[in-house]
Amino acid sequence: MIRSKIALATQYLLRKSRTNSYPAVVGIEPTNNCNLDCVFCPRQEMTRAIGDMNQDLFERIADDLAGKVEFIWLQDYGEPFLNKRIFEMIRVAKARGLRTGVSTNGTVMTDRVIEGIFESGLDYLLFAFDGATKETYEQVRLGADFDHVTRNIRTFLAKKIERRAKTYVCIQCICMQQTRSEIRQFIRMWRIPGVNGIRIRQLTYSGN
Repeated sequence: MIRSKIALATQYLLRKSRTNSYPAVVGIEPTNNCNLDCVFCPRQEMTRAIGDMNQDLFERIADDLAGKVEFIWLQDYGEPFLNKRIFEMIRVAKARGLRTGVSTNGTVMTDRVIEGIFESGLDYLLFAFDGATKETYEQVRLGADFDHVTRNIRTFLAKKIERRAKTYVCIQCICMQQTRSEIRQFIRMWRIPGVNGIRIRQLTYSGN
């Protein structure tokens, strides 16, 4: 993997438009099913059928990536924890020496999901939580309940601390018109035990 990094850096410096090297991070979409309708999300323009990734396909990809990349990011258009086989995917990746990360909206953080996160060995968990007040959050994350998701995150953090789990937890807010005035409040809100990082991200758009 070090060779791949050196090759990528060299090809970048030489302004090559193509490379035969693997990136350090690869994104894989376990599902494009989602239970929210966020105002910034381009899912409304998605033309693909909604469904979960085939497990056999995932395992073949993991086999191919083993020893070539460092990290698999398991999320794109959907809420990863709606895929009932997500923890099996994480275990498959981990067995092949691949570190794993998931971004979640936090709405389905049930006891089963929390235990699955710890037992599967997930390395990195990002909670996408846009806003520091109930009014703003629910204006942006349509279909989510501010109090419910806040409790879910805090429950997860408490269990992480109790278990002394090594899962890196990041809380993210997208800086946009609705949230811009609440960024400082958001940072104060989530500067609590169990949170390893707070991320403020610019609003981006990726077409389908």
